[in-house]
Amino acid sequence: MFIGGATTSSIHTAVRISPEYDQPVVYFQDASRVVGVVSSLLNPRAREEFAERNRKDQERRRRDYLERQQNRRMLTLQRREKTKPRLIGTIPASETFIRRIRVYGKSLEKPEGEAFLWGIPACLLGKLGPFMTGLLFSRPGNCVDGIPPSWRIPVLEKKPAAFREAETMLETGPTRNGLFPRQFGVFFQGLQ
Repeated sequence: MFIGGATTSSIHTAVRISPEYDQPVVYFQDASRVVGVVSSLLNPRAREEFAERNRKDQERRRRDYLERQQNRRMLTLQRREKTKPRLIGTIPASETFIRRIRVYGKSLEKPEGEAFLWGIPACLLGKLGPFMTGLLFSRPGNCVDGIPPSWRIPVLEKKPAAFREAETMLETGPTRNGLFPRQFGVFFQGLQ
């Protein structure tokens, strides 16, 4: 059996997978190494030597893994409770969620884009301005695997309108229009 890539590791293959099979189980870090192994397995003389070398390597990995597990010093639960870090101050749980909403402009009929809201205490909003970056702004239609392409661009030449609006909102403070903000939003311009 051939196993490789991101599906597992050589230790996981040796400890968990290989013992379950009678035939050789070979781990590959990447696909480029398969050709050499296949040629070894097709050659009757090289097959036994390769299988034996692979078996010994996996036995060594299993033995090393089990020794490390036995030699680990673990804390008791009581000791852990005494030594755990103490946090100064807390943020209410209601302010620590992530939410995705639709953003409406002047026309309430059609959304102009989406916003992703991260839970940030309102007292910190005024301090966020200097740390904001235009790299957080992109179009959701251009996202690949949920990552906007602009996140991979080191510098934007011009700040998007949503970025400028967010800076203005932060500068006006938490009492704008009598509202008390609970999140900081990153706005994405929708594609038409």
